[in-house]
Amino acid sequence: SNEPSGPPAEKPDRADDAPTVKRYNRPVFWRRHLLPEPLLGQARAAASLAEAAALFFRSPSDANAFAAAEESKAARLDYSRALPALKALSHPRRQDCLALSRLLHDCAEETGWAVEEAKRFEVEVDASLSAMAASLRDAVSAIQAALTALGERPLCEARLIEAKRGAGEVERLHRGARADSFDDPNAVSGLKAAAVARRRTQAAEAVSGAADLLGELLLVETA
Repeated sequence: SNEPSGPPAEKPDRADDAPTVKRYNRPVFWRRHLLPEPLLGQARAAASLAEAAALFFRSPSDANAFAAAEESKAARLDYSRALPALKALSHPRRQDCLALSRLLHDCAEETGWAVEEAKRFEVEVDASLSAMAASLRDAVSAIQAALTALGERPLCEARLIEAKRGAGEVERLHRGARADSFDDPNAVSGLKAAAVARRRTQAAEAVSGAADLLGELLLVETA
């Protein structure tokens, strides 16, 4: 007989029946492990300080200035604790973590200095400075939310957009405040207010830089 012997050969699985397995060429740090706790702690401290600063610029009392100063000390302490821990990391995103840490530190430093200088120079807090502080608070809060949502791309992207929008609003308000300072009959008062406003824009620049870095990493790690 010419018929083949033995059991019939198994048919190969069809492509649509095969399990889908996504392979990565690099460790997917952001999605699987999220962020080191020291970095998240920095973000929380920066957000708390921005909240305290916004309260001071809404109601510039001694108590609110003291509260902001305490939050500023806490943010510096968090940075000093986070730095050695982040330097000791061995995963591929170590340098990115360090860059984010520095940007959060810069944001907190400028935010704290804005309150301290406004209090020391007895700057008259107007609607513009108050609005800048509120926009910065929203931007920093959005960055904190983005950092905690790195495993959920749509949510993270939405928070990054909010952070960029808030930082951009700080810059827009600063341009208006700078123009108004030229018309201030009291030149010294105008310069003091401009210096405080500049602190806020430098903090916003740090927030914007953090949002840009996170956006780039999000694109790479979820591609």
